[in-house]
Formats: sequence, C-alpha cells, structure tokens
Amino acid sequence: MTTTPPAEENAQDDYLVDYGITTANRNQRGLTYTTAPLPADLEVTGDPVVHLYAASTATDNDFFAYLEDVAPDGSTRYFAVDGSLRASNRALHQPPYDNWGLPYHRSFEKDAQLLMPGKPVALSFNMGSTSYIFKAG
Repeated sequence: MTTTPPAEENAQDDYLVDYGITTANRNQRGLTYTTAPLPADLEVTGDPVVHLYAASTATDNDFFAYLEDVAPDGSTRYFAVDGSLRASNRALHQPPYDNWGLPYHRSFEKDAQLLMPGKPVALSFNMGSTSYIFKAG
C-alpha cells in the first residue's frame, strides 16, 4: 500500500487475483488505494462513482470497490459504501428513469461484452448513496 500518487500518466498496477479474500482480510490481500492523512475533516455526501480501467488475462471478471475510513493506527472502518460490476456487463445505457446521471448498466444478455485478454477497458459503476465525514488525520 502507498499514499504516493502515480508519477506517470499511464501508470498501472499488476494484481494477481486472490480467491481467498474475505471481508476480514481484503485490506491486506486486495488491491488498495489510500490517500495521505487528511489535513482537515472531509464530508462526502452523494453517490461516489468508480471509474476504472482494467485489463485481464480472463474473458470476464467481477470488480468490487469499497470506501473505507482509515484511522491513524491503520485500522479501517467500513461504512456501507461499496459497488461492484461484472466486466461483461460494463455497457452503459440510458436508464428508463431519472438516476441523477449515474452509470446505468441494464445487463441484458444481448449487451454482454467479454474482455479481450490484455486489452484495457473502461469500467464505471456507482457505489451507492452516502453521507459521511472523514475526520482529519
């Protein structure tokens, strides 16, 4: 884990899937991104959206994202904000209702797009509504 932002525009992380990840060990065994300690309290209210570019050796993958609060001692607090997307369901569509401009995946079989091994694709998905204050530090 690092709090240093990428030094290059086209930086990448390589990660080998770990099928032993659980909610108890995902911070130690999953791919994580952590900011530097906050200099002031930060309120996050709304619907966080993940924009991720990913490539795989497989033709499909499930991607999960969690927003957590990291304490000064390194412990984490999960506060029920998460999102997931199966890569083959990544096609974006116009929703049949007003969803405030959030990514909408209708996940119809005819829309499925398998991954081409090694070729990056854009994945965008909503993490759900939240209102939380991350404390300084």
